Amino acid sequence: MSSFAPAIARFLRPGGVFVAYHFPNRTSWIDFLAARVPGKHHHLYRYDRTDIEALVRGAELELVETRRYAMLPRNTVDRLLGPLGGSRLVAEAWDAADSALAVPLARFCQTTASSRKPGADP
Repeated sequence: MSSFAPAIARFLRPGGVFVAYHFPNRTSWIDFLAARVPGKHHHLYRYDRTDIEALVRGAELELVETRRYAMLPRNTVDRLLGPLGGSRLVAEAWDAADSALAVPLARFCQTTASSRKPGADP
C-alpha cells in the first residue's frame, strides 16, 4: 500500500473517503495457525494500529477509525457444515457468533481501517 499512498491522496477530493478494509491483524489467531499449515494461505504482512497509522500518515490522510472483525474464519464454514454452510440461516448465525466473539476477543481478530483526505467534510 505504501507505494500507492501518494496516488491515493492525489486522486481523492478534499474530504473524500478511502476505505482500506482488510489489514491482517498482527495478533490474528487465524493467520497464526494458517502460517503453520503447509500450503495454507496466510498473509505475509500483518499490521497493528501503529502500522496502520503510519501508512495513513504517509499517504497524507486522516485515520477515521479502526475496528476489529472476523474472529471466526469465513472460508471454513462450508467445509465444516457441507451443504448447510451456504444457507442464509447458517450465514446469519455464523455472523452473529462472529460479532459476539469479536467483542471480548478483539485482540485476535482481523483489523479494518478507513481514512479521509484532509479538507472539506464529505
